[in-house]
Amino acid sequence: MSPATVDEITDQVRSKVHAALGRSIMGTPGAPPTFHPSKVADGASFSGWLDRFCTPVAAHEVASFLRSWRPATPIDPTDLADLEVPWMVPSAARAREDLIDQIAQGLHHDQSALRGSSRHLRLANALARGLNLKPLMRPTFEGPHQRSEFLSWVATDEGVAAVVFALGRIASGKETACPIRHLRVVEQMVSHHKVSELRRLLDQQDVVLRQMLTAAAVPRPVPKQSLCQQLIANLQTQNPQAVPGRITKLVRTWATAAAELEVSEWRDPNAAEKTPQQRQVEWAKFSSCAVDAADNTTTFAGMTPVQISARLDEMFNALEQAAVAHAEEIA
Repeated sequence: MSPATVDEITDQVRSKVHAALGRSIMGTPGAPPTFHPSKVADGASFSGWLDRFCTPVAAHEVASFLRSWRPATPIDPTDLADLEVPWMVPSAARAREDLIDQIAQGLHHDQSALRGSSRHLRLANALARGLNLKPLMRPTFEGPHQRSEFLSWVATDEGVAAVVFALGRIASGKETACPIRHLRVVEQMVSHHKVSELRRLLDQQDVVLRQMLTAAAVPRPVPKQSLCQQLIANLQTQNPQAVPGRITKLVRTWATAAAELEVSEWRDPNAAEKTPQQRQVEWAKFSSCAVDAADNTTTFAGMTPVQISARLDEMFNALEQAAVAHAEEIA
């Protein structure tokens, strides 16, 4: 099958969405409408309903195109030289990049305002939701140089082909005999994936895999202050007996230690990555607060600093997802 042009894909997706909307609004023989105008009359957001309804339809259609572009027979190279051959011709590669740009432009209305790591993370989250993919784990890097080298590597067709080969070997239970670059980093990223989740990831086109890899590898941005304040308020409600300031100090030291960039990308689009020494100092400050919280709060009673950090991550991510959903609802 020849690669479709972006315009052809757009027309096909538009046609599918229109057909699905027609069935939902008008109904079909034997199936009543699923859209209820009375809810909109009562104040529900019609644009929010459209977004929730259309996104899965469009994502499914895009995924079908993406899968159709991948060769039917996976490459299983026995020599590193085989990995240097791009999987697709340059024109198809350009079409892929155009497609991912269109997906990005179709996201939440403030997408264009997001920068650097935040933009990569928002796009990867949208792809994960739309294509039902499990997000990749954040790996540990020896320093900014190794992170930069990995990001440059996965930006190439050769790098993605190598990752696909490695994931295929992992999914099949085989050891990766080929000395692929950055294998340890890739293995960390999928360390919590089931075989079925790995295979679903491998079903996607290179551009989707590249975005997921990039989002997992970029430095973690500084957590948004408004969400941190909301997290503090929630925790103070859960722990009314906590000494004033204890929860605030815990969350603020966690937010500082969790960020891998020195400052917010709003303040500096080229924000530098923290040094290992700086991160060690910040983790020590958070650990001290975490030990105090484990002894004096109900929410974190008996937890280790690592467990408390993971719990705060989980709570913050839930608040962030809820904020995105609310923004889409009122868009």
